[in-house]
Amino acid sequence: MYCSKCGKEVTSEERFCLRCGSHEKQQTPLKYGNNKIQRSPLIDWNEWYYLVENKLRGPLSEDSMRKNFMDGFLNKKVLVRFGRGGHWRPAEDVPEFKDVFKPLNTFKRSSSQQFGKYFLISLVVFLCFFVVKTIINKRQQIIITKNNEITFSPHSQGVQTNNEITVSPPLQWGLTKDGVIAKTNKARQENGVLPLLTENHLLDVIADERLNDMFKNQYFSHYPPSGETYTELATRFGYAYSRLAENIASGVYRNDEKIVDGWMQSPGHRANILSSDVSEIGVAVRKGFLKGQETWIGVQIFGRPPDHH
Repeated sequence: MYCSKCGKEVTSEERFCLRCGSHEKQQTPLKYGNNKIQRSPLIDWNEWYYLVENKLRGPLSEDSMRKNFMDGFLNKKVLVRFGRGGHWRPAEDVPEFKDVFKPLNTFKRSSSQQFGKYFLISLVVFLCFFVVKTIINKRQQIIITKNNEITFSPHSQGVQTNNEITVSPPLQWGLTKDGVIAKTNKARQENGVLPLLTENHLLDVIADERLNDMFKNQYFSHYPPSGETYTELATRFGYAYSRLAENIASGVYRNDEKIVDGWMQSPGHRANILSSDVSEIGVAVRKGFLKGQETWIGVQIFGRPPDHH
């Protein structure tokens, strides 16, 4: 089967062309001129887009895209799509660019490149050994006695007895994206054994855009001054959905569990976390200054792709 619009070969199971988004198919290839298969003149072949650093870039021609890959400006994992209605895919899965990504062992390296490679490997191994040794040593806590003698104890508890002062490490504060996702899924498992949410890169991008906008424009709300809410961002970045929801939080949090616990205490946020209508999640967390106060902001975006029948 072939796409009737752009000529790309498609399988019978594919409901639409992954290149141009057309739903029309035909049994024979498109032919133009002297019975040679060519690119359809109905398609603008300069509509390639890519997503890098949470920004949408394009449109570009196929030649420009290939040059970016060959020059190393873009890698094979970058998300690309063809046309405004196309679907995002890693570049390595796009037939037009597969020949650009050759295995490293097919390239000949000079002796100086080989030397540089082994030198870097040796340097990394040495640094890892040094870091591990330092961490092991610092796990032992310093105890200062009344005789001004310094000894080491692996079980320091931060108490003072008989003129001995134990120096304990400070508490580790902060939030992580992976930790928030894990604690969210834990809450779903503990409240009805709901299916685990899958992280989606585009939802991460939308969450990050929302977080950056709040710090940049100094507000905290589901409704930004620009008017571009998370639903508009989903449209701009090409995330198709049948269900979309947002949780936001700001404050001082000791760890990922605390921010998720806070959401779970709020009926509206709790409903989003425990919703059976969503299957994917994106998260962004960062510390910054909001209206003169140092604070953490966390954003969760929940989504469900449209059901295809």
